[in-house]
Amino acid sequence: MRKSHRVRTVADTVDGYSPSVVEPRSFEDPSPEARALDVLGDRWALLIVRELLFGPRRFGALRRGLPRASQSVLSTRLRALTEAGVVGRPEHSYELTEHGQALKPTLIELVRWGHGLPVGQTGEAGASATMLELLTWSTPVPNPDLTLRLGPDTFVLRPGPESLAIQLFPETDAPFTTRLTTGVPTFRAIAFGPLDLDRALDHRLARLDGPAQPWVRLFRSVSRPAR
Repeated sequence: MRKSHRVRTVADTVDGYSPSVVEPRSFEDPSPEARALDVLGDRWALLIVRELLFGPRRFGALRRGLPRASQSVLSTRLRALTEAGVVGRPEHSYELTEHGQALKPTLIELVRWGHGLPVGQTGEAGASATMLELLTWSTPVPNPDLTLRLGPDTFVLRPGPESLAIQLFPETDAPFTTRLTTGVPTFRAIAFGPLDLDRALDHRLARLDGPAQPWVRLFRSVSRPAR
């Protein structure tokens, strides 16, 4: 069997790599789990999948969601995921293929498993990471569609019979019944505690267009365990 390698370059040093080091790209193990890790085992790979989980994104939006990944590293990972059939390239953006979307349960279980680990990083979670946590910890409740604007991102939250469906909307002015506009840190504080929605609105940390009750029902459905 021909052995595949990739060459680590100076650009990879942001990942903690040393320049000019050659390493095997494949485990050369035929088991399904090893084949999956051949595709997803590189640093940033699963986080790229997370960023695309709710809809297509342009390269600049991916950089914004993964600020610690350099442009060259992100380009390399996207190319590898595209070659593996995990990511597609419609027009000028990237999106998950059906094969890539099948990783959603895996990401949810990673959130559950990782939640109990110590928090050693000082950075802030982004919009896609926050939506993945909301998807993980919320339970279905009767609700209309909710529109959420988190900085430059607009999400539509649709209640389903088994779980919440979250879609990244390509337009900032998505049609809405009730729309909440705020920043990621404030939304996380409302959704996961300790901030109350009314208090956030009173202090102008968030803006609400439409009735508040559907949002109250959503936040009450969130049951993220304490660390």
